[in-house]
Amino acid sequence: EEGEAALRFVGAAEQARLLDENSRLQRRAAELAALLRDAHAHLDCLQRSGDEQEAQLRHTAELLHGQLAAARGREGAMLQELDRLREAVAQSSFSGAGAGGANSDGELERSRRDSRRQERNEQAQLQRDAATERRQREQLRARNVALEKQAAQLQERLADTELQLKYQRQEADRRRALIATLQQRCA
Repeated sequence: EEGEAALRFVGAAEQARLLDENSRLQRRAAELAALLRDAHAHLDCLQRSGDEQEAQLRHTAELLHGQLAAARGREGAMLQELDRLREAVAQSSFSGAGAGGANSDGELERSRRDSRRQERNEQAQLQRDAATERRQREQLRARNVALEKQAAQLQERLADTELQLKYQRQEADRRRALIATLQQRCA
């Protein structure tokens, strides 16, 4: 009887230890599950944020491309106008020599000076406008490059986040398997 009592005592002690270990493991499993849910929620938030930023960058890049195309068109039009004015100046200097008749020499000379001054002013304005357009186009290109770089960085962050999620899921699966194994042993 002493042997049976000793075995019952050892069995009861072992059962109590296993029950304590089981409840400790269940608490740890609940803690790990809560950590996993938090990690998933954080990752989902990061993914949504990354997607929103990427969409915003794409929209901004599209706007910049449109502005760049418009700037190129304006620059082309200004260059054509500049060429037209140069031709007009060249023609007026050739045709002015052959003009004569009713106007006096003073009036003709003053008219030529006024015409040349006006054409020079128009040419200078067109050149300033063309230079401004070029500067704006370069700024748009620089901004576009910066936005594309930022989009690439966001894509890298998104890939890193997805990889992190994959590892967290694998870790969660491993922990679930471990918990299930321990629960089976305790049962």
